[in-house]
Amino acid sequence: MTLNAYQNRQAVDIVKRVIRHQEAGTTDTTEDVLRVPAADYFGDERWQEEMDATYRSLPLMLALSIELPDAGDYRAMKVLDTPVLIVRGKDMQVRAFINACGHRGRAITQTNDEAGNARRFVCPYHAWTYDDKGALIGVSDQQNFGEVDKQERGLKALPCEERAGMIFVCITPGRTFDLGEFLGGMLDELASFDLDQFHVWSQNAYECPNWKSTIEGFLEVYHLPFLHANTLMAGMNTRKPTIAIYDWYGALPSGPHQRMCSSFQVNPDKVKGLPEDEWTDDQLVGGVHFVFPNVSIAISGSGGLVTRLMPLSPMRSVSVQTYFFRADPAAATQAEKDRLHKQIETYIAAAVEEDNTSIVSIEEGLKSGAREDYLIGRNEGGVQRWHNSLRAYVTAHRGQAARQSA
Repeated sequence: MTLNAYQNRQAVDIVKRVIRHQEAGTTDTTEDVLRVPAADYFGDERWQEEMDATYRSLPLMLALSIELPDAGDYRAMKVLDTPVLIVRGKDMQVRAFINACGHRGRAITQTNDEAGNARRFVCPYHAWTYDDKGALIGVSDQQNFGEVDKQERGLKALPCEERAGMIFVCITPGRTFDLGEFLGGMLDELASFDLDQFHVWSQNAYECPNWKSTIEGFLEVYHLPFLHANTLMAGMNTRKPTIAIYDWYGALPSGPHQRMCSSFQVNPDKVKGLPEDEWTDDQLVGGVHFVFPNVSIAISGSGGLVTRLMPLSPMRSVSVQTYFFRADPAAATQAEKDRLHKQIETYIAAAVEEDNTSIVSIEEGLKSGAREDYLIGRNEGGVQRWHNSLRAYVTAHRGQAARQSA
């Protein structure tokens, strides 16, 4: 593993902070325990308001650049009730559109969940044809169909920007966003990953229960030594395993974006007594980055995992996991392929068999009426900041709606 200069500076600081906590028997904490009403997790009206304030309003990281490396590459997906098509044109620019034909609204790809490569797109319903910039360039049997304003009937464009090896899209046409302002210092973190040096190895999606409970699991390490003792924690340093180091970035007091590093990634015995300039990259630590509202990025020098959590309803969501490594799968040895696929299988088992099973049980507990509220501990600062950020965006959305109706 080799860290660049930025990563090295950050990692040295993190290791020092972890060691201080280990010596003191402490961890990063907030001022108090946060109480979250149980009803906040499953109310339909509240969920719609939260989706309007976040998923429909903010730039969402919908793909890695390495998922669309070549001209003509595309990805089709649904975000809430919006079908989205992301295309890399022959000019190598990435664009995003609502995936709906200007004729009758059908997706111009075969499905709303696919990836491929195409010079142009032909709607499967009536064969209207679009180019890689979303322009309508062909109407089948136009002589008998009648007059069509091709310029007006192109695909509806969505705000889209590619930065730091990631593709951000707002699913509401006509909105604008300043990605630098939205990400703040997180942009430097993302850029330091050098994602163009990696290759996609695998992508899988599975259905999850409640979106909030699922995201909460991205943002704390309190559960790791218990729930994941035999998977993610197997063979790792478990000295003070629930120590977490948090940093947050963005325009809100709570971030909304965060970086979380934990003590199970650091063995202080390897660096204690050594001058900092003798610390090696393998003795340092990366961490998990979270891009609000829904993306977790766990990355090391050799590879990583990006998880996008896409809500379907208050109690249903889909988790999309993308695994990437520096090794090129086309050139990897069989031994390397076996090792990396085993690593992927371990992460899938932890997510599906352990996290998801627990969240199903959490969902049942939330709806049982056993408690009116649930507790987010002082040592679960990432979860607290996520809830505070969500509340801030909802409050701002309400204020904007009130001003527009006045």
